[in-house]
Amino acid sequence: MKILTPSALIGAILLTGYTNQAYQGMGDPYLMPVIAAVVIGGVSIHGGSGTYSGVFVGAIFITLLSSILSVMQMPDAARQIIFGAIIMAMLLANSYWRRKSSGKGRSGRGSHSGGT
Repeated sequence: MKILTPSALIGAILLTGYTNQAYQGMGDPYLMPVIAAVVIGGVSIHGGSGTYSGVFVGAIFITLLSSILSVMQMPDAARQIIFGAIIMAMLLANSYWRRKSSGKGRSGRGSHSGGT
């Protein structure tokens, strides 16, 4: 948490200097790739902890994927769909791993006891 705020500040200053302007929606194009990178890196959307190395690997993966999609001249809407699909896949995988590690399968669900 102590590293997050100064890192965001430095990133915002660099982005503002790069574009020579500042406006409210400036970081919108970076939102989905950043969330996808952190989720790929192992940070749970539901809270919890992750590692810096995992987030770094996720950021490298998303950067490579963005470069490949740029070379393929993929439209921006399709890129957002791909990033959203990655986030959904990682959420499903995370819930599967969480359920599997806790030892709870589907056997505990749906059992109905009692009369009508």
